[in-house]
Parts: sequence; C-alpha cells; structure tokens
Amino acid sequence: MSKQKSKYEDIAKSFKSAKILVVGDVMLDLYIHGDVERISPEAPVPIVFEKSREYFLGGAGNVAANVAALGGKVVLIGSGGGDKEEDFVRGICSRNGITPRFLYEPNRPTSVKTRTVSGQHLLLRIDREKIGAISKNTEKKVVRLVNGLPDHDLVVVSDYAKGFITQAVIQSLKNRFGARKVVANIKPLPVARTGVYDFKGVDIGIYKGINTITMNANEGRFFTGIDTSTDRGAVKASGLLSRRLNASVVLTRGAQGLTVYDRALKRSANISSKTLPVFNVTGAGDTVAATIVLMLASGMPLFKAAEVANHAGGVVVGRQGTAVVRPSDLNLS
Repeated sequence: MSKQKSKYEDIAKSFKSAKILVVGDVMLDLYIHGDVERISPEAPVPIVFEKSREYFLGGAGNVAANVAALGGKVVLIGSGGGDKEEDFVRGICSRNGITPRFLYEPNRPTSVKTRTVSGQHLLLRIDREKIGAISKNTEKKVVRLVNGLPDHDLVVVSDYAKGFITQAVIQSLKNRFGARKVVANIKPLPVARTGVYDFKGVDIGIYKGINTITMNANEGRFFTGIDTSTDRGAVKASGLLSRRLNASVVLTRGAQGLTVYDRALKRSANISSKTLPVFNVTGAGDTVAATIVLMLASGMPLFKAAEVANHAGGVVVGRQGTAVVRPSDLNLS
C-alpha cells in the first residue's frame, strides 16, 4: 500500500472521530413517485398515479445527513413545528445517527418541500413553510442552547434565508466556539427577475471572520457584482469576498466545478468537474459543505478539501432524490 493511499484512508477513518455541529434551516424533503398515463379533463395537467413516497432531510438537515453518512458525529440545531412533519424529521435523524436539538416556535410549521416525480422528471414542487426571522424569545433559547453545548471540532451554518439564522445566533456560535471554527453554507432566497439573478434574506456581513463561506456562482455574482461565469471572474469574485469577509471562500459553479480562495495563503484555484450524468441538483451544495467541513476537521488544507468535495458533489447530482455520499464514494487517492 502506498503512503499516499494510506494517508487518505486515515483521513476517512478520522471522520469517525470528528464532532460537527450543524445549525440552520431544517427541512423535510418529501418525494411522491408515480406514473403519468393521461392528462386531466379538468385542466391541461398530468394526472399522477402515486406509487410510493420517500422522506429525506433537507436544508441544514441534509448537511447533517451527509456528515453522518461520511462517519462524523453530528448534532443538528434548528426549529421544529411540533407537528407530524417534525416527527418524521426526528425519526430520520434517529435512524441516521444524528442528534436533533430542535426549538419549537408557535405558528412556525416544520418546513416541507413536496416534490412530485415521474421517472426522472420533476412535475411539481409545493413548499410549506414560514419565512421570517425567529422570535426574540426563540433566539434567546438558541443562544442559551449554544452556550451550553460541549466542544465541537467545527460548526456548519446552513443559512437558507428562512429566518433561523440571525446575527445573535451567529455571534453566539463565534463566542462559544471561535469564529475560525465556523463554516457557512449560504443560500439566499432567489427573486424572480427576467434575465437577472437577484437574492434576498442573507446579511453576509454577519459571517465576517469565520473560517470558510460557501455559495454558488450566481450568489457570488450578486454579492460582488462580478461575472462569475468565467474562471477569471470567479477568481476575482472569490478574492473580493475573502477580503471583505476575512474568510476563505468556495464558489460552487455546477459543471464548471469549484473556485476556491484560501484566505491564509491569499491564493486561488479553479477545480474542474468531470463530466457526469446529472439527474438531480437538489442538495449538492449541502454535500460540498459537509465534505469540506469533515476534511478541514481532519486537518486537510482547503484546496484538497475542496477537491474531494467537488467530487462528492458530482456524485450526488447523478443520484435521484436528496442524496448523500459515503466514504467509499470519495476520491481519496
């Protein structure tokens, strides 16, 4: 066995000792699978004959699920609606070795994304959720919970702009664990504008001083005003974000791979993706964030962490549903 191969096998083993805290917008992903055989006489829409249902963790839950699937020990903090959907979420957490620490807020149901699928075709998505900042009372409960937690190797903030992540929550994480132990995966809400990508709901300034922040290329363009569709533009945008936030930056760029800017090295890299079949992009950014945080917790440099995470993201887009990766899926050679 080569020393290089042994080194990366040791990394995969080290995932099992990593203690990761995931904080953010927890969701339940419901997939209704069925066949379409005819069009409705009531309107020009397909009639789906339901055959099965699948439930997955979404949002911050999907980050936690990927960490757990890779072997890490994970605690998940988010809000629950005190409803049957929260019961589903807790059940999935239990089956996957995730410790849930959910806080209940009245009139805030568990976020659910319901997708109707026929074969490989997504026909419809229905969202049930309440978007808006959590109440000050719930916010205080989150801060107390964070302050009472044991040490963790790294913290992942999964900010889908639904309202669980606030400045006070981020500050409590920085105070309790240290800013350099925080990795943030941000997903601001897209706003429909013809021919223009626009977003709302995330105050990126609250992440100043953290370890690493990940986002997709369109979000990078929104926050910097720089065209991120080219390697050169992505490098420029990631460098600008790094200087503004005093943090390393990872831009996910779909088929173009990742662009990484290492704050400490003041150096960037474009990591290309292999051409793989794409069935579903749901949760690929969550997989990238989970893989990066485990690699960093194992002592790997950011560029190597991003390289492995890029491969992991390529794996999950080739799978149906909200998928996770396992150590055997990673390119650790």
